[in-house]
Parts: sequence; structure tokens; C-alpha cells
Amino acid sequence: MLHTPDVEQEAIERVKGRVIYVLLAMLLLQLTYPLSLYSTTHNIIYFSLYCGLLASGVYIASVSRPRMIIAIVLAVLNLAVGIPWQLTGGSVVWLTIASYVALFLFQGLIILVLIDFIFAIDVINRDVIYGACTIYIILGNSFTALYMIIYTLDPEAFLAPNYLESPLPWQRIVYFSYSTLTTLGYGDITPTSAWAQSISSVEAMIGLLYIAIILGRLVSVYKSSSSK
Repeated sequence: MLHTPDVEQEAIERVKGRVIYVLLAMLLLQLTYPLSLYSTTHNIIYFSLYCGLLASGVYIASVSRPRMIIAIVLAVLNLAVGIPWQLTGGSVVWLTIASYVALFLFQGLIILVLIDFIFAIDVINRDVIYGACTIYIILGNSFTALYMIIYTLDPEAFLAPNYLESPLPWQRIVYFSYSTLTTLGYGDITPTSAWAQSISSVEAMIGLLYIAIILGRLVSVYKSSSSK
């Protein structure tokens, strides 16, 4: 079924006002994920906040019925494998991999919705800025899922002599992912396997290209709206 311009415009309008919820959910998760290091109770609190991301993701994907259905299925899948993963403490390999695959797919869907929104809109507003920021934050989280899949399959994929934890908890990999995305490269965690090095190099390139592409898009939209 082909989408008419009116249908596309209606979808754009429905995204407006919803982006902020995903951004707030991601910021809240990013600021509070160290809580999950302390105790089981703190881990439950963090997982409850993660459920907020699932809800906001389904909400923003509901602008399109097919995407809403996919988002609901992926959200249910995240809960179905995420809750047992939390209860087992990540000790079951297949459950760990399934959790991160579900996370990667769900966040990938949110990124797709937001990219469609940013490149379809013809006027810069706060929702466009929120969307651009949200995509960047989700990218770091999505690559964390990929790193954790690699690390689960190959415990020697990362070298971290400065940390006593073995294996490294996922919280350290979150930090590594954002250090790579922003090309800070502190060097305290080093990818050693070929797959880990490949994914980290791709993330670094995406981090640089994303800023250039998004800035170019915002400038072009601004010039177009100014001329009108």
C-alpha cells in the first residue's frame, strides 16, 4: 500500500510531541544505569525505568500501525527474555544473547522511526532537535547490545587491565560504547578480537558521520524554511 503525502504528513504530525518521552527515557537510563551495580533491589529499579523506554518506544512507533505491531512484539519479547535474564543474573548464555538481540532490534526500530521523522519534516522545531539527540544516545546503547553479544560468545573479546571485574559487567561496556561513539578513546577498555574491533570501528565511523549528516540536514531545512 502506497502512502500518500497526506498520510505521511499525518504521521509526521503524530510524532511531534512524542519524541521528548523517548529522549527523557534514554537520558534517565543513561544517568541511572550505575545503580544496577549495587544490589538486586537497585537492579529491579533500573529495569523498571527500562520498561519506561519500552512504553515510550511503543508510543512513538504507534504513528504507523505496522510499526506499532512490531514495536509491541519486540517490547513483549524484551520483557519475556529480560525478566528471566535479571532473575538468573545473566548466567544463562542463550538468555543473555536473546536479551541483547531483543534490545538491539527494539532500539533499531525507534531509530528508524526517528530518522524517517527528521528527514521528512521541512521545518526545524524542538521535536527535530529532540529526535536528533535521541538517535545519538540510542546508537551508543544499541552498539552496547552488539558488544555484549560478542563478549558473551568470546570472553576474551575485550581487554581491561584497569578493572578487577571478570567478566566485565555490561555497565562497563556501556561506558566503552559511548567512548567509542564519541571517539574519546580513553583506552582503559580495548577490543582485542576481530569482531569487537570491527564493530567498534564501525561505531566510531557512524559517530562521526552522523554528526556531519544531521548537521547538513538541519542546515538545509533551515535554509529551505528561511527562503519560504
